[in-house]
Formats: sequence, C-alpha cells, structure tokens
Amino acid sequence: MKTSLRLSSLTLAKSVCVGFILAVLGACSNKSQPDPVIGDAQKAFASNDWTNTISISEKLISLDKSRGEAFFLIARVRTRQGSADAAIDALESALVSGLPNKQVIVDSDEFLSLSQNPRFLTLIEKYEIKSEQSSSGKTRIKAGDIDIEL
Repeated sequence: MKTSLRLSSLTLAKSVCVGFILAVLGACSNKSQPDPVIGDAQKAFASNDWTNTISISEKLISLDKSRGEAFFLIARVRTRQGSADAAIDALESALVSGLPNKQVIVDSDEFLSLSQNPRFLTLIEKYEIKSEQSSSGKTRIKAGDIDIEL
C-alpha cells in the first residue's frame, strides 16, 4: 500500500512539474517582440538596410508612433532608390503627420534629386517651407556646397 501511495504521489508530482514547464514555455513562446522605436529604423537606415528601414517604419506608422519621422525615413530610402513619386508621397505623409523639422527637406542635400520635380516644388510651396530667394526672384535651395536656383 505504501508503495502504490508513493508511486501515485511521484506520478502526481511529475505531472505537476510537466504542466508547469509547459505553461512557462507557452507563456514564453507567446511573448511578442517589443514594439520598435524610431531609433531602430534610423539604425537600419544608417546600415543601408532599406528593406528593414521600410519594414520598421511601416510598423511604427501602423502603431501611430513617430509617424512623421517614419514617413521621412521612407522618403529618404525611396529617394536613394530613385523612386521620385514614392519619395514625394512619403514626404507629404511626413508633413501631414507633423514632421518636427520640415525645413530639413530643403536644407539638406538629401532631396536635391527631386528639386526639379513639379510635385516636389508644389509640396514645398504648399507647406510653406522656406528656401532662399535669389536676386533674380527665383527660388534658391542651398545645401552644403550645392546651390540650386529654380
């Protein structure tokens, strides 16, 4: 009798242990990755990892976090990929989402390849992003050593 009672207790203890381990493993496997932050997308961009930059940025946008900066990073990637329309679309979304420093669009040389695009110029005008006026009255965009008169 003692032997069967001891075996029953041992079997019960093993079942409890196995159940506990399975519960812990289940909880661990269901644990999702932490939400990304804009710094994750910026690191991917700095590493020239365009796919990851876009992926993280789109995740941030879906979470309604850092939307302006996320759209801005997408615009930077699309510009580097030569996709002018996609870059301008992303810039407009960045501006609509409240990009903190809209002046960076004309102050850096990042978007010089877009400077002759009528949609880009309309966007600059629509959001009243200031660029210098030349003596001839034309719009002048300066970025480092580059000086463009439109």
